[in-house]
Amino acid sequence: MKITKSPPSINAFGGINFVIEAMNRKGLPQLIENQLGIRPPQADYTYSEVLTGHWCATLCGAERLEDSELLRPVWGSIPNFRLPSSDTTGRVMKSLAVADEQTITPTDTEHRTNSNEKLNRLLLETSCHLNLLETGKDYVLDYDNVILEHEKFDAQKTYKYTTGSQPGVALIGKIPVYIEGRTGNSPAKFQLHQTLKRTFDLLDQKQLTIGAFRSDSAAYQKEVFELVEQRAKHFYIRMRDCASYLIQCSEVTEWTKVRLNHCDYEVASIEYTLTGMDKPYRVVVYRTPNRTGQINAFTQDAYTYLGIITNDRVMGEKELIHFYNQRGGAETNFDVLNNDFNWARLPFSDLKDNTVFMIVGAICKVIYHYIIQLFCKNLSFLKPTFRLKNFLFHFMIVPSKWIKTGRQWVLKLFTHKEYEKCLT
Repeated sequence: MKITKSPPSINAFGGINFVIEAMNRKGLPQLIENQLGIRPPQADYTYSEVLTGHWCATLCGAERLEDSELLRPVWGSIPNFRLPSSDTTGRVMKSLAVADEQTITPTDTEHRTNSNEKLNRLLLETSCHLNLLETGKDYVLDYDNVILEHEKFDAQKTYKYTTGSQPGVALIGKIPVYIEGRTGNSPAKFQLHQTLKRTFDLLDQKQLTIGAFRSDSAAYQKEVFELVEQRAKHFYIRMRDCASYLIQCSEVTEWTKVRLNHCDYEVASIEYTLTGMDKPYRVVVYRTPNRTGQINAFTQDAYTYLGIITNDRVMGEKELIHFYNQRGGAETNFDVLNNDFNWARLPFSDLKDNTVFMIVGAICKVIYHYIIQLFCKNLSFLKPTFRLKNFLFHFMIVPSKWIKTGRQWVLKLFTHKEYEKCLT
């Protein structure tokens, strides 16, 4: 077997040139500088160079900060683009961190949260700047928490008896709009009212209207109900099991049979008043026989009851349950954030630094969402449903070389694919 070698100026990830061009055309570097400010004169790299360099490395499959070192020798030939070292990237990310908020409960349990307002504003500004979110529309806001298992310095035991952290995430569809770092021992309901208030305040600054708010039973709190009723048109929250609610369910005499997700249920609506509140809310209840046949002590029957409490009195019961269950798509978003954008591989020891890393990764997800939609318009070999690995194989990996001729730079691609169409 004979072997010949190409010069080091050949870039195996030629698709990154089009990503860089797309970001520059949309003015993302200017947006970053406007939001984060100017670094000191002695700094070698601007905020935009550090962040765009990290995003480009991530979109080329880098899983850790130090993976960018493998790309620096080749990417040095890209005109008007500089990729900082992994040490510089880590140092700049740490400089963007803010102090944790510490709370000690009456039982001497320490809870810490981290809400980085500046970076969360950049996250939302990026989505609006790329026209992924627009004023004048009613959006569905989903809130959930995700457990990130790790053994960093500040890892705490979660309710699943693993160690790690439990950040809270607010999403509009596939777009993360607010991220808050939380230690693993902080339950989802802890200070949720304050978290959601910060989320709605940011959304209000961009004049984004929330038509519906969905959450699991962590949001089943008097303060949360009062907040979301003011800031969203409708809310849909998973009902918590309690004696009074289950007894009321057992007293329902008229049930309607429906089929949801290939399963048969009986549905009905009841009126229920939360403790400490005066007005009742609608609860859409659906039940199914439990597998064991065991009699419930409160209902005196062998059914499993599920409920969704809401201020929506118009939507049909089956449609409302189906609408609420669509928030299960958040699990897919968490899988994408964990594996494609490296939330499962947090690089730092402290919550405040890892919160920066998570928000920066979420911005990369937003940019990727924009890029894949933009390129799919004219490239038949791309699909908008591609995960990052598919995008890497189909688009990013293409040998390329920059050649200077006639006082201008020309990008030479070693492929027959019509890449030039992606930016037309």
